Amino acid sequence: MRGEKFNKKIEVKSKKYELDDKDVLAFYIPQRSSRDKPIYFNSLKNTFIRTASGDQRATPEETDFLYRASSYEDKIKEPTKFIFEDLDMESVKRYRIYFSNVNPGHRYTELTDEDFLHKLGVLEDGRVTNGGLLVFGTEDMLMATYANYRIEYLEVPDISYEDGQTRYTYRISSEQNLYNTFFDIYERLVKKVDIPHRIVGGQRDDNPPQLQAIREALVNLLIHTDYFSRANPRIRVFTDRLEFFNSGSLPKKLELIIEGDFSLPKNPVVA
Repeated sequence: MRGEKFNKKIEVKSKKYELDDKDVLAFYIPQRSSRDKPIYFNSLKNTFIRTASGDQRATPEETDFLYRASSYEDKIKEPTKFIFEDLDMESVKRYRIYFSNVNPGHRYTELTDEDFLHKLGVLEDGRVTNGGLLVFGTEDMLMATYANYRIEYLEVPDISYEDGQTRYTYRISSEQNLYNTFFDIYERLVKKVDIPHRIVGGQRDDNPPQLQAIREALVNLLIHTDYFSRANPRIRVFTDRLEFFNSGSLPKKLELIIEGDFSLPKNPVVA
């Protein structure tokens, strides 16, 4: 084994148990953060990932994903070649109106557009960051920077593609920035939700829990997508369910996320 080792230091906890008059050694290897991965023994080909069926040797594509994920937060904050004047200023204008309505009196509302975007991380030293490009970039900017940028929305007229008479009845294949894409898709999704007539505080409740859940799902999809991957995020509306898919992954086990107050956006600038 001399000369063979892991590429990162592994903190292993061990304990000896006695069962049926036999010694049993147990080893606990805590999960490492995404910044430390991939972890492999001796060679990159000895990278393993855990799936439902057990530990499997990672494919080259899965190893590439681990490398991207390890530096993704830094990558999304990196400046691009674009500058303030290249942005879609109509999107910026709409967002500033929204920001002022939600945060009346906030000190950022008095800033110039350029200073405002610097505060939000959209600009860094006068250049547009990757995160800022995703939220406020033009279609030309996005297509020039990301190899396969597109957000797909499909309405399928049955419970599956196979059962439907046609593959889909409505489609949005958005190459717009995330701010515009959110509203295009959300306005379509709202039409798919039954909103019962309910009075709260003397006024109709136009924001019931089911609508909040759909809005949150769409926001999470856009925030947590790996936009450097060639896989496109997509929303599929079947007659019995809504499906949201992106190429990101959970930073922790789902049970741990549900149990605690945990938040780790994949794209902090977008969030």
